[in-house]
Amino acid sequence: MKKILSLFAFGSFIIFSCNNQETDKAATKEETQPPRTESDLTCYSKQDRDTIVLSYRSIADSVTGSLQYHIAEKDKNTGTFYGRFNGDTLFAEYVFQSEGMDSRRQLAFLKKDNSLLQGFGPVSEQGNRQFFTDKSKIRFDTGIELKKSACQ
Repeated sequence: MKKILSLFAFGSFIIFSCNNQETDKAATKEETQPPRTESDLTCYSKQDRDTIVLSYRSIADSVTGSLQYHIAEKDKNTGTFYGRFNGDTLFAEYVFQSEGMDSRRQLAFLKKDNSLLQGFGPVSEQGNRQFFTDKSKIRFDTGIELKKSACQ
């Protein structure tokens, strides 16, 4: 009986020791992974006859932010967007209010030096949402240029 108890105690000790090493390895692996941090606020704007202000934060490759358009002789619209960068191009869904109505549309911005160039291309509308029908036809040379600016 003493032999059985001794073997049981020794076996329990071995199993506990092995389990403890696996826990230590898992803890070490978690400690070496960098934490997901939110970037600082990044801002771009255009201020002349028209005023456009865009600001965003990114976490990994996801981007969320706010966008305001005050185009001369048009209704202003203000909203939020979410999306991600694909290389140097930001594709996002813009949710905004204009003329008292909630709307959505896809946006595309090309990051070039200290600017964001808004892209325009063929769109389709479904309900209150506009979306690009062919992203390969988006043109960034005829759009709006926002310059990197201080955030307010």
